[in-house]
This record gives sequence, C-alpha cells and structure tokens, in this order.
Amino acid sequence: GSPEAFTRELVKAIAGEDAGLYPSQARALRLLEEGKNTLAVMATGRGKSLVFQVHAARCALSKDQASILVYPLRALISDQFFHMTSVFSKLGLTVACLTGESSRQEREIVYQRLSQGALDAVLTTRELGDLIKRSGIQFARLPDEDFDRDLVGEASGAGVIFGVTGGVMEAALRTVYHTITGMDHDAITFEAVRGFDGIKEASISINGTPINVAVAHGMKNAKVLMDEIRAGKSKYQFIEIMGCPGGCINGGGQPYVRTCFLPNEKPDILDTYKEKRAAALYSEDERSTIRQSYRNTQIQQLYDEFLGEPNSHRAHELLHTHYTAREAFPEE
Repeated sequence: GSPEAFTRELVKAIAGEDAGLYPSQARALRLLEEGKNTLAVMATGRGKSLVFQVHAARCALSKDQASILVYPLRALISDQFFHMTSVFSKLGLTVACLTGESSRQEREIVYQRLSQGALDAVLTTRELGDLIKRSGIQFARLPDEDFDRDLVGEASGAGVIFGVTGGVMEAALRTVYHTITGMDHDAITFEAVRGFDGIKEASISINGTPINVAVAHGMKNAKVLMDEIRAGKSKYQFIEIMGCPGGCINGGGQPYVRTCFLPNEKPDILDTYKEKRAAALYSEDERSTIRQSYRNTQIQQLYDEFLGEPNSHRAHELLHTHYTAREAFPEE
C-alpha cells in the first residue's frame, strides 16, 4: 500500500482502532517520512508521543532502522517505555531504555544489541538545552504557526496565568465576577492575589458581597490553610493551592536554572527567575485578545454541545477529582 496507508495502520496499532491524527501530527509525520529535520511544538496532551512512536515503528518495519528517542526528563520515560514495549512487541519490534541510572553492564548490552540490529528503538535522556544548542536551533528565527483549530487551539489569557501561583484564582474571579454581575471587572486583573508571599488572602466585593479568598503555594503553606479548615476556623469561600513553590513556572518539568547556562543573565538570576517567568505569563495575558476563560469560543462550544451548564452533573463528573489518603512508605 501507500506510505499514507501504512502510517494509518501503524496509528491504529499503536493508539487504537478509532485513533486518528491531528493535522499537526500528520504534517510532522509527512515531513519525517520525507527525511526532513522537523521541530514540532505541541501543547500538553496533543500527541507528541504518537508522532515519534509511529515514526520509529515506520523506520523499523520499512527501512530496518533503529530510532533513538531522547527525552528532556528522566521522569517522562517510565510510562512511555512501558507503553512502547507493550505495543511494539505486538509488531515484532523491540525497545530498550537507558538513563543515568543504567549500569555500565546494561549500557554495554544495549550498545551491543544496537550494533547487531537487535533493537528497534532506544529511549534515553539528555539535557534539553544541550540538545537544542548542538542542533543549532534558534527559536527566535523559527516561523510562527497557528495551533490546530480544535479543542485546545484557542486559548485565553486567563488560561495562560494558570502557570503561576494565584493565576487559577485570578482566572476564576474574572469569571465569577461576570457570572454574578453580568459585567466584566473594570481592571480585569485582581492584583491582590498576585505575588510570591507564601499565603496571600484577599476580600473581593461583588455586588456588595465580600468574597474571601486565599492562595498558597508550597505544601508547608498549604498545611496552614488545611489545618484552619479542619479546625473549622477558615473564613474563605475559595482557596487555591499549588504544590510547586511559585506555581508551575517552578515545577519539576521546567528547565533548571544554572548561571553557567545563562551567561547573558544578571548575577541575581537564581533569586529572580520565578518573578521573570511570572512576568512573562502576565505579559502574555495582557497581550491576549481573549482574557477571560468564559469568552473562549471553543470552551463555549464544549459546554453548549457536551457538558451543558457550568457545574452540571456531567461537568462535575468529568472535570472534578477527589483525593484519597495514602499511607507513607515506612522508614527503614
């Protein structure tokens, strides 16, 4: 059959019979099939993994070529390795994994199997920054490209600031204010919930009714608010908690900040990088055409055609979660 038909069959084999490709995925796979160097920037959950898994299987089955899949973080490999091993085995393909924790003997075995043509894909890690630098990629010179026009193609400034402590609260308050008053908050922003204090609190007046809110980041600060709730002393109607100090801008998936990697930054970069990352998100929010979540037309369509009204039974069932207490591992 044609290369396109072969690719479609691999997509079904790897992702399921009902699986298809987004336009960006199809384009990336087409460029890779043509032997072109391809940089695909996709949002979380947009199918990056499917692209390189399909391409690796395609190279192995049609060209007898092994693929080296390089991940920026060791934490991303485990699930990918488990999935690829399961799926590739059904295609008669073999997968191996190498990380910094792999022993010398394990590395030698993988190298030997690669040299013998006994491996079809190897998952490994490397510093993302070093890989970009060695590849000569200059992001500032890459042409802009629109996101696919699907559920996550349109974004709001409110969604952008979810990445910083206080951002979820501020985004929610923009919507709450409009829902109750039918109008937008004059300033749009809610400065009282911004900043890097461990615990921030504010009282927002909406139609004369004070709404007491609190924001905490870091589990030590979260405990203070949780203890107040348990003791029945909490005065807040809405609380935001982020586990990472500063929010997602300082989360485990972010690039490490090392002065040796940032020669053009000021010497105080270790003390100011969270503020700079936050400022970048707030700047993007300010430049956004849509700054309130409820004005996102794709979200409106999602509720109109599937979820119904906000806080409907289906919305609550699909968009909310719950947590179960787990015992900690015993200390030896």
